Amino acid sequence: MTNTSTHNDEALRPPTGLMDRGQAAAFLTSYGYRTARATLAKLAVTGGGPAYQKFGRRPLYFAVDLLQWAQDRCGPVVRSTSGAAGVRA
Repeated sequence: MTNTSTHNDEALRPPTGLMDRGQAAAFLTSYGYRTARATLAKLAVTGGGPAYQKFGRRPLYFAVDLLQWAQDRCGPVVRSTSGAAGVRA
């Protein structure tokens, strides 16, 4: 059997380890949730950002926490701007 996965498939596979802030921002952006490193830094101070843990002074993020945070910030699925919110086919 041949391997039919593409480079893009591998890029979308969540990493299994911890990511620093720059890697976390790039990871979210690769999934379509455009996020800057500076945004994650600000949210770490003001609150409302994804969960992280610190290794010394360095914040580290898990992929599952990043994706959950991004998905929680999304609005409902709609079919038009004038239709009822949250309608899914």
